[in-house]
Amino acid sequence: MNKKNNRLSINSFEEIYKNEEHVAILDFSENFKVEVKKEISLVEASKLINSVVESCIEDGKYIPICKRFAFRKYVIEAYTNIALPENINKQYDFVYGTNVFTKIASAINPAQLAEICESIDEMIKQTVEDVAIQSRSEIKRIADSYEELLEKYKLMLTLLDETLGNTDFVELAKTIGSINEIDEDKILDALISKFAINTKDSENTEIAEV
Repeated sequence: MNKKNNRLSINSFEEIYKNEEHVAILDFSENFKVEVKKEISLVEASKLINSVVESCIEDGKYIPICKRFAFRKYVIEAYTNIALPENINKQYDFVYGTNVFTKIASAINPAQLAEICESIDEMIKQTVEDVAIQSRSEIKRIADSYEELLEKYKLMLTLLDETLGNTDFVELAKTIGSINEIDEDKILDALISKFAINTKDSENTEIAEV
C-alpha cells in the first residue's frame, strides 16, 4: 500500500505565518507608542550579535558592563522603531533610567531572545580565546626572532675570535660605512660575511705557504 504524503506545503506554512501576530504595539503614552517585532530575521540577529560582541571586547579583554548595556541598546534598535540618541550617555540614561527595555523584552519571542543571548556568550568566549592564541603566537614569533639574532651574535663573536689577528680594520671600517642605514640583521650578515672571507683568505695563505 502506498502511504499518503502528509508533508505540509510551503503555502500552508505561509498561511500559518500570516495568521500569527509578528508586531506588538506598546502604548507608553499618547506621544510614545512603540512598535516591537516579536522576532527578527537571521541577518538582523547576526548583526545584533556581532554589534554586542564588538562593543564589549577591547584589546582581547571582555568588559561585562559594556556587554549588558550594548545588549539592551542593540535589542532596542533591532526590534523596535525607537531612534536612540547619538550621545552614549543619553543612550545609557534611556536604557537604564526607564522601563522601556523591560516591556520591549517581554514582547519579543522568548526563544529567539534566549538563543541570541547564548550566541553572544559563545562568540565572546571564542573571540577572547582566538585573541589569546594570536597573542601567544606573536610572543613565540618574537622569541624565535631574538633566538635567531642571538645565534648571529654568537657566530659573529666566534668569527671575531678566530680571525681578529688577520683582520684589516681599515677595510672593516669601510665595510661598516657602506652599510649605513641598513637594519641590524643585514649589518650582522655583512660583518659575518666579512669575517668569513678573512678566515678563508687566511686558510688559503696557510695552504700556499705549505
